[in-house]
Amino acid sequence: MDDHYCRYGFLTTYEYTWFVKRQDDTHFLMSPPISATAQSSTYGVSLRECLFATAIRAADDKESDYGFRCGLQLFVDTHLL
Repeated sequence: MDDHYCRYGFLTTYEYTWFVKRQDDTHFLMSPPISATAQSSTYGVSLRECLFATAIRAADDKESDYGFRCGLQLFVDTHLL
């Protein structure tokens, strides 16, 4: 998120996905885990709905751009490829 100046992101495994929002330079908000098998209902949302909502927020350039890098830029060591 820092390398791409993003306010919104997600962390996923095979079983769960967490959604992340950058609150300020050193604080992040994280959602409860969303199961890969979660179904849409009156009381819950599916993973697909969560990804869609994140995509809508990320598409809003003014809202999604953080515009400030806090850490060092990450790089790929080509010797490992």
